[in-house]
Amino acid sequence: MMYFIGGLSNRIHGPRLPTPEARLRIGARLMAAAAIAMLLLALTVGLRVWTLVSSVLVMAFCAGAMYPTFMAKGNSLFPHIAGLTSAILGCALLLILSAMMGLAGFLFLHMLAPLACFFVSSV
Repeated sequence: MMYFIGGLSNRIHGPRLPTPEARLRIGARLMAAAAIAMLLLALTVGLRVWTLVSSVLVMAFCAGAMYPTFMAKGNSLFPHIAGLTSAILGCALLLILSAMMGLAGFLFLHMLAPLACFFVSSV
């Protein structure tokens, strides 16, 4: 749901925001800050539902806001084959996400710290 809301916010607030490159930098910095916040919460508070969910929701919102900008940048490079470009970018996104979730499946998750370290290292 936060991914969807992030995409909608990008569409609604897009004209008032800075350039696409600046929007991507802002989104990446917010995602990194959310990952660091998750690590700090893991080390101080521990594994609670809100410590896990709050950071992941912020990261999902940022990803939803960033993906349309990535897609537009990719399609602008090859406008004559926009469908193929979209398919390749979507496939690359799914491959990266599945690899990340596959690696996260090997983590010991009775504590939040390993998952938080994984998110910090991947950002």
